[in-house]
Amino acid sequence: MGAIAPAVVVSWRWACAHARERLMGLRCIAMATALALMAGAAAASPTPQESDAAVSTDAEPAQEAAAQTPSPVGVEAVSAPPEPTGPATDPAAAVASGVPAASPRSRDAAPALPKRVRMAVPDWQTLPFTDYNGGQARGFSVELVERILKRRGIQLQFVRTSSTVETLKLLCEGRVDLAANLLLTPQRTRCLVYSDPILQMSMYAVKRKDDARLLSEHNLKRMRLAVPRGMIEHIRDRKRYPQVELIPVDDNVQALRMLEQGQADVFFEAPYVIDWYLRHGDYPHLEMLSTAQLPPTMQQRDMFMLYAAPHAQLALLNFIDEQIKRDPAVLAELRERWLGTDLLNPRPGNELTVAQRE
Repeated sequence: MGAIAPAVVVSWRWACAHARERLMGLRCIAMATALALMAGAAAASPTPQESDAAVSTDAEPAQEAAAQTPSPVGVEAVSAPPEPTGPATDPAAAVASGVPAASPRSRDAAPALPKRVRMAVPDWQTLPFTDYNGGQARGFSVELVERILKRRGIQLQFVRTSSTVETLKLLCEGRVDLAANLLLTPQRTRCLVYSDPILQMSMYAVKRKDDARLLSEHNLKRMRLAVPRGMIEHIRDRKRYPQVELIPVDDNVQALRMLEQGQADVFFEAPYVIDWYLRHGDYPHLEMLSTAQLPPTMQQRDMFMLYAAPHAQLALLNFIDEQIKRDPAVLAELRERWLGTDLLNPRPGNELTVAQRE
């Protein structure tokens, strides 16, 4: 974590031990990390590039937005783009400067929940968690929050997004109120707060059964990686991904088709996403490989099923988090229906590909 690591550790411990309100899990870490980054910024005024090199595995929202022009946003049942809500401070400027747009943990007077919640949903086919296609939003993460808000009489409106960059931009500008399953990084806590994780996963891979090559860092440099355009910014993280030839595609389904047709060599995603599309498509030549067969830099358990919201929507996020914990039966029902098989505890003796076993 670079030069600010000691400050970050101290801040985490202090914040978790002394915060007057309930701070648990990743939300405690996220808040404390934001405090540490603010303190570091005040003391040393690092540039965003220096901060990224020190504490982040992903580009911060302002940099990501600059790297890729957002696609037009389609809003269900609304003709105009979402209007910003929350504090008057410019969130994009706050992200760039390292100063939160609003205090992420101030709840002296508990704010009322909104009557309408706008949720960003990606359109590059990430079922069983989220998907927006044909004017419909669906998935585990969508249905779970839909049930919670409906019981409270809160209207849920879906905003279609075409990239992670666009989702982060809309959140940090206050133009959407909620998103699911975003990667947690210290940089993002400058304008976002996160729920406690519902599920924690590592990355899995897909390749052809007749390809006997191991997925070593050396071999990956000579392989073609199919990746949805909406996720390309993640692949540019050289701390995690080796230098590979990228084959941009529209969505995860097209990525699998490219592998099936021999036009790409490998594809990376969460295990449940890979399993969903392999089961619901016709890919007789493909197989899924567990994280144990990936290079060590790609074996991190940093893929979470959770929710993220702007600082101004902390009360909403707390409400959703509390309702999830209060009714575990609903969570179990949705998990069984959407996820099915437990992929996080693979059967022993299944660590070789078909080609390698032969």
